[in-house]
Amino acid sequence: MDGSEVWRPYAEKIFRYIEQECSVSVVALDLDGTVLHCNQAFLTLLHLPVVPQNQPMIDFLSPESREGLSWSDMPDYRQETWHLRSQVSYYRAQCHIYAGSAFILVFVDKPLLTDSSFVKEFDSINRELSMLSRELQKKNAMIETTNRKLQEDEIVLKQAAEMALIGNWQWNIITDIINVSGNLCRLWASGVNDRSMTQAEFLSHFVVEDGSRIMDWLIASKETGCAGEIEVRYFGPDRAERFGHCRAEVLCDIAGRQQMVIGVIQDITERKLHEQKIERIALYDSLTGLPNRKMFEDYYNKASSLAQRQNGKIAILLMDLDGFKHVNDTLGHNAGDFVLQTIGKRLMDSVRIEDTVARLGGDEFIAYLGQLNSPQEAEIVAQRILSACNQPIAIDRKVTGVGVSIGISFYPEDGKDLEILMKHADLAMYVSKSKGKNSISLYSEIIDLGNKG
Repeated sequence: MDGSEVWRPYAEKIFRYIEQECSVSVVALDLDGTVLHCNQAFLTLLHLPVVPQNQPMIDFLSPESREGLSWSDMPDYRQETWHLRSQVSYYRAQCHIYAGSAFILVFVDKPLLTDSSFVKEFDSINRELSMLSRELQKKNAMIETTNRKLQEDEIVLKQAAEMALIGNWQWNIITDIINVSGNLCRLWASGVNDRSMTQAEFLSHFVVEDGSRIMDWLIASKETGCAGEIEVRYFGPDRAERFGHCRAEVLCDIAGRQQMVIGVIQDITERKLHEQKIERIALYDSLTGLPNRKMFEDYYNKASSLAQRQNGKIAILLMDLDGFKHVNDTLGHNAGDFVLQTIGKRLMDSVRIEDTVARLGGDEFIAYLGQLNSPQEAEIVAQRILSACNQPIAIDRKVTGVGVSIGISFYPEDGKDLEILMKHADLAMYVSKSKGKNSISLYSEIIDLGNKG
């Protein structure tokens, strides 16, 4: 069986989603780093006519990116900056690498100008323009020639900044006035011309929670005299929140006295949205929107640490739907998916706000209930779940329904490790199945019956 046949049973569904929803370049590799599949964006990025199946990924990396790269000990997730080699050029991009048990997914971000030499050159030219402005006062004979050159440079810079979604500003330390460029005003959707404004007006274009962070950052940049960077949220058209990457640097006069802080802001909303999509793929179930097992484990670890410090109790509820196979067989898989989505929502509505529900796969769900004072509180929630899941479900003018068998184990009485608690809850759940399904069983009751027997 070749690599693609091994890959498809595990990843065909997720890759189909990525093909349809994800505009970034994505490539799937086997565990040896050989290409299994890629989307059209990856082909376009590297100017490839067809999917380079069975070709090593390192063929598309520069020698420096290959150095030290190992596929055998790849962690579940890592972020790398790679130099990728197309048929026409090299470029640098951030890559998000997710390693599974059967394949590896690599998401390639678009190159960021904030991470390239372009913005550094942009800053350098801005400093040069400031120096030229002072020189103009002394060299009246060169005004016409210099102005013409400045106009040409300004057109080039303006066009480049517009394409890169970059705006710039200058904070005059002496007058405490901030001058912003027309490009920045366009990002804010507050005009098209250069403007002067106070600190308060400048900060009003950013999300309130980020205002104090921005001022602390500006003051720190001024005090240290060093360039600094920060990510913030600002208001774009229709006051919609967008993400920006800011960079600032302090300029001094010939005597070393600070004169102004200059900076650039680049819109990185598209990149942040891609990151959020990638996070949802990695941490959430694509069908129900519930957390997946990995995210559930993270939640449990935090909850158990808190319970240990406070001598608290946690309940683990393992739930398996009764009658779900019949729905799939008689009404089809689309109906089965709708049932799973409906049950997922009912489970979330049945638990408390501090509790978490996740989908483990198939028709199996899990929940943890934290901050319990007694086992009876968990049983009350479980009864609500039984009642909610037993409600009819209407599908295309047909009414169907499923039940749920629930097994419960408790931290710390039945175990502290999540795997142990899930194993014990699973045993209790199968007791519920054997009792005629659609019922609740506690692991502690099973142990008591065993001891009595």
